[in-house]
Amino acid sequence: MERKSVSLVWISAVMERESATIWWLSAVMERESVTFVRISAGMGRKSATIWWLSASMERKSVTIERKSAGKEQESVTIWWLSAGIERKSVTMMGNTLYHKVASRHYC
Repeated sequence: MERKSVSLVWISAVMERESATIWWLSAVMERESVTFVRISAGMGRKSATIWWLSASMERKSVTIERKSAGKEQESVTIWWLSAGIERKSVTMMGNTLYHKVASRHYC
């Protein structure tokens, strides 16, 4: 299996800049599990698991189940189009955010 890394940078509704690194395993699998580790300014490390269907699909739906300290579990759905598109739409807790792929490299 090949391991891939994708770095995302986006601006939240409160204009707080956050960066995230997503690691995942082989893109050949029909159903994939992604571990999402994020460092927010002034906050600790957060991890979440992202599940999505086949990477061959043009339009993908990603659901992030996230646990925040002192809060109940949150569900975040991210929609994006094919990887060739620079600007992508993100829906998070009912608010539409926009993020851009900052860098992409494959290990």
